[in-house]
Amino acid sequence: MYAREPPPHALVSAQAQMAKLRGLEDMTGLLDSYPAGTAALIYHLPRVSPREPGSRRGPQEGLVGARPCTDAHDEHNRAPVEMILIDSQGIAASARSPAGVDQIDDLGRALRAQIAAGLPLEPSRTAQPMISAALPVDARQSLTEALLPDPVSGALREVRHLIIVPVASIGTVPFAVLDPWGEGRPLIERMSISIAPGLHTLADEIEPWGASFDRPLLVGDPADTGLPALPGARQEVLALALHLGATALIGPDATRRAVMAQIHDADLLYFATHGQADPSNPLDGGALILASGAALSARKLQSMKLHARLAVLSACDTGLGAAHEGGTIGLSRAVHLAGVPRVVMSLWPVNDQATQALMLGFMKHLPENPPAEALRLAMLEVRLTHPSPQLWASFAIFGTPR
Repeated sequence: MYAREPPPHALVSAQAQMAKLRGLEDMTGLLDSYPAGTAALIYHLPRVSPREPGSRRGPQEGLVGARPCTDAHDEHNRAPVEMILIDSQGIAASARSPAGVDQIDDLGRALRAQIAAGLPLEPSRTAQPMISAALPVDARQSLTEALLPDPVSGALREVRHLIIVPVASIGTVPFAVLDPWGEGRPLIERMSISIAPGLHTLADEIEPWGASFDRPLLVGDPADTGLPALPGARQEVLALALHLGATALIGPDATRRAVMAQIHDADLLYFATHGQADPSNPLDGGALILASGAALSARKLQSMKLHARLAVLSACDTGLGAAHEGGTIGLSRAVHLAGVPRVVMSLWPVNDQATQALMLGFMKHLPENPPAEALRLAMLEVRLTHPSPQLWASFAIFGTPR
């Protein structure tokens, strides 16, 4: 049985996470239940010392794009993020970023927009129009330097699976495209990557991964949404239904009532639909769009007791939402808090046809690989024919890599 702590209404803050971590004198064994080659990169926010009266100098003064500090909260968000890399032997490396969470958030949004800029607006799986952003010259390089500095980048060379334990919006950064060694090879070539909901989940007891599904809930291309049809999503789900010997909810059959009738007992949740995220109202504004314009909100999902071993949210922006000190509040976390240990989430508005190829590759590799590695293999395959990261780097695993 998957441990479902913390309760759905709560997030474990980064400060609380690091307090727990610092209480462990010996971190050897923290990853004993994980495959060989696994490492966890834990980000945290340092305590900010009060400044001298009258001083306006913040700890990030001089950084390009740094925001003016107006109060203690801004000072906290400007303080350089710190990180610890843990492997099977204990602490492998630690570093301090040159950036704070505000600047990392700005760079992350810029990189996602930069990658997604070449996508056609229709058909994509977003229920909202794309918004242009002012982009830095090289957001990827800036983020790589901020999130994977030396000596952390050097210690990553032997890692085969990397667990990111984020603070704030770091979990929405497309780590797959970062190049920490300046070799022109994205991180995904060397290792699979997953985003942990929090430090507390690393030690969770969990049922070993198995890709046999007896009660899948498959939802694709709902009808009458007021949004463009998704032929790629339809074919994606129909192909999966044929492979699993299951019946899919397609078009007008993809109603909220039909979904609710199956969702609690399903062992696989698969939604290939339009999706939306709302950073100002992540629980009510974050939603999967169903037939006749009905929506399945993050708040509703979070309140459920689900039994699926895997959820695939093959829609736009399902990994986005509102940044919190302990991570991002939105659809993917809501599904995880409802009891699903592994959630496939998207980081920007995804292309309908490219997503079909990526997700079918992902499902093809699942029987022989855990989800994070299956997604890595699918990304590499799509990258061979679609080298632009907008088409292969749009998804990530939220939850356990096991």
